[in-house]
Amino acid sequence: MTLVVVDASAALAWALPSQSTAASVAFISQAERYEFIAPAIFHFEVFNVLVKHRRRGLIDDGAYRSASEILGEVNIDLEAPLLPVAVEQLAAYAQVIGLGLFDAGYLKLALELDATLASRDKALLGAAVTWGVTVHDLRDPGEIE
Repeated sequence: MTLVVVDASAALAWALPSQSTAASVAFISQAERYEFIAPAIFHFEVFNVLVKHRRRGLIDDGAYRSASEILGEVNIDLEAPLLPVAVEQLAAYAQVIGLGLFDAGYLKLALELDATLASRDKALLGAAVTWGVTVHDLRDPGEIE
């Protein structure tokens, strides 16, 4: 099995029709080939987006529950929470590589575990390629330059 770090944009592409792409559907249809892992903040980030979508009226309660159920069906292991000193180190790393803290966490985890990375995030995918991480680019062809 291939170890894959999954970021929030990838998971949301599986759970929300508005975020879905042909690449995300094809990728998740082969989930049995992969072992998924994410940083400890993963569910906070994903559900923050779901809460915002529901609050803005972009999804209703049924779509929220459906997305939650879909996410619950995908087995994603979580990295142990970072101690404050490790978060400070990650923040410094994020500054150096030009990513936000969450995205830096996904990239750092992929590097540490020699894992691939699944994402729809352009900046994260670009940084991953720069650092030699194999990526599963889940964007639509029109989103890729």
